[in-house]
Amino acid sequence: MIENKKVQCVKGSYYVYLPKKWCDLHIGYDVKEVAIKRMEDDTLLILPHDHKIDASKQLEIIIDEKHSIEYILNTILTAYIIGVTKIIVEMQQKERIPLEFQSHISIFTKGLLGFSVVEQDATHIEIRDLSQSGEIKATMKQMLSKVGLVFDLLIDILEKRKDDFKDQLKMLINQDDIVDEYRYQIDRQTHLLLQHPSLSQMIKITPVECLHYAQAARTLERIADHITRVASEILVIESNGSKISPQIVPILRKALTFYNIVVDLFYRSNTLEMYGKLSEMNKLSIDEKILNLGDANEKQIYLHIERIIHHCADILEIRINSAILSKLN
Repeated sequence: MIENKKVQCVKGSYYVYLPKKWCDLHIGYDVKEVAIKRMEDDTLLILPHDHKIDASKQLEIIIDEKHSIEYILNTILTAYIIGVTKIIVEMQQKERIPLEFQSHISIFTKGLLGFSVVEQDATHIEIRDLSQSGEIKATMKQMLSKVGLVFDLLIDILEKRKDDFKDQLKMLINQDDIVDEYRYQIDRQTHLLLQHPSLSQMIKITPVECLHYAQAARTLERIADHITRVASEILVIESNGSKISPQIVPILRKALTFYNIVVDLFYRSNTLEMYGKLSEMNKLSIDEKILNLGDANEKQIYLHIERIIHHCADILEIRINSAILSKLN
């Protein structure tokens, strides 16, 4: 609720009374100061002197006989994304948590970056956040690098075919889960920063920048999906006793070149250069003659590559928006 206060003017200076209950809670006899920051939207943020922001939230999950393990895991994931910092999992009536549930929760939690099971017994599981919301920029950089590495590995596997070719493709496909973990963490960090504007001020990131990071992370996840689907289609072709077209690798390398351009320009503010590369990506389309070659699986490979290039363009558009916004600020 917003409370209107009358502004007093004495000898050219302005002052306003702070709420008495707030002062009783935060203003002591030894320190009679508050911290004031002027926000970008021209509002004022008032904090107690040397106040540390507490963004902690706790969720209790009480399992009953109607709850499936899928429901429990989905609840944990939702709590993670929206910024819960502590999750307590228990059975109704303090009964023993089924071993199957314990195992699934433990394995699932390892896939949530920053989250860890810190305490566990037969009737109780405690999961806590051991990460920092202010690390969103670092997480974004890690995700960019990871997707690029998966992309480069796919081309390397295809160019340097070895006896364990199919096993390598299967291991690469599993890397998609790690990319998902980065996206979940960025979603979580975005929720925390949007819920606590003072946190975003501390690390010098605006709410719109948080939104742009979340949009970029989701697009990066889609790029990784298409990369691993290319690997899956190749596995199907190879399992049928066929070989992929030699034209696939050069087109993949072209797409990787575009991705590397995105990584290179991600933290820059040169909108003219970004517009130039964006136009180049938008003009590139997989040749219809190529799509008429090979079987249905091979055609799907070309379509996945085309989607990768389009998603690279999507990320550049997001970064152009961020660059222009930074100039306005």
